Amino acid sequence: MTYLSHIKRATICESCRWIVKLNKDETVREVKLVYEPSEYSKTSAKMYGYKARKLHNRDELIKVLEDDREKRKG
Repeated sequence: MTYLSHIKRATICESCRWIVKLNKDETVREVKLVYEPSEYSKTSAKMYGYKARKLHNRDELIKVLEDDREKRKG
């Protein structure tokens, strides 16, 4: 089972957020689950400012992973 199919099938809380790290060729390198999004956003805003990574909800993560799968196929 791939991570994409797991995310689609699993019942996940609405407050869960993920960070997606990309390679230079814009393919997904890493996906991380953020357990406390409110703490992460405060900390990263102070540390990184406008360069902080975007937090994705479940639907956005599925779209990113599906787009990545299409890029790798074609």
